[in-house]
Amino acid sequence: MLRETDVTAAFRLFASLGLAGGPTSQPATVAMVEAWVDVLGDMEPADFAAAARQAARKSAFWPKPADVLGFSAGKAQQQIEETERRVNWFPIVKPTRATAGRGATDARLFHCFKSYAASRLNVEADEEDWRRVNAAVVAIGGWDAIGEMTERELGFAEGRFLKALEARQEPDNVVSLADAAARRKQLRGGPQRIGGV
Repeated sequence: MLRETDVTAAFRLFASLGLAGGPTSQPATVAMVEAWVDVLGDMEPADFAAAARQAARKSAFWPKPADVLGFSAGKAQQQIEETERRVNWFPIVKPTRATAGRGATDARLFHCFKSYAASRLNVEADEEDWRRVNAAVVAIGGWDAIGEMTERELGFAEGRFLKALEARQEPDNVVSLADAAARRKQLRGGPQRIGGV
């Protein structure tokens, strides 16, 4: 975790290089150090120091926390991992359901899902991927509903699936479309006055 001494050392580097736009007084420096620690506190000190040096090399002006974060190797690695994990799972959803069969158990669906992910998408799917995909499928009606959809319906379902996959990371947070429709129907009467005046 980043400490005030780490930020102070970076500020000394920025000042010694004569970068324009830095703090002009001791109280301003103390406040800025505290703000940087608050904003960048989850960075590793070594990663912060390297990113601060890189930011100083690239600009004649005092960097902002976002500038330093942009040069962070940890942040770059995290972005690479997130990009690698963004897989369009929908093309294997219907074949997974078709192979597993109607009313298949989660274990059977998971086995088929992993097989199709490896053979068609060249991705090693894990249980986290399965939980996210399963939650998105449940949100758009469930596995059996997917199996009964026509090609045209699948086109519409893919958009809903991708939104559900992106918006909801955990199955506990999934609200099925049927539940959402029932909630909207319940609210259609408009706001009701509470109390009796």
